Amino acid sequence: MNQEIVRPIILLSGPLGAGKTTVAQELIKSAINPTVYIEGDKFWFFIVRGDKSIGRNRNFRTIMTSMVAASVPYAVNGYEVILDFSIPPWFLDTAKKVVQIRNVPIDYVVLRPSENI
Repeated sequence: MNQEIVRPIILLSGPLGAGKTTVAQELIKSAINPTVYIEGDKFWFFIVRGDKSIGRNRNFRTIMTSMVAASVPYAVNGYEVILDFSIPPWFLDTAKKVVQIRNVPIDYVVLRPSENI
């Protein structure tokens, strides 16, 4: 029987212009394992007709939950997942709940640019 190889989901976070996408590209170049890259900003386009009564904050949570959930099947099938999005620390408890059913590890990496740019 083949044993599942579960690889981590790397949540690559930081403010706009911190270099998340640049770092993701370097991680992809140096990857040894099968790798999936998920650009979180693409998930905004999935909402084609929003409900204005829900509010932007709830949509933001929904999008982050969806992108983490979309990462799980890749991780449990041996892919290392790089998720590129500004994920705030307060969302980590929700992310952990999304992945816990399949015991997928999460690595949370925050890029902080220098103030001297």
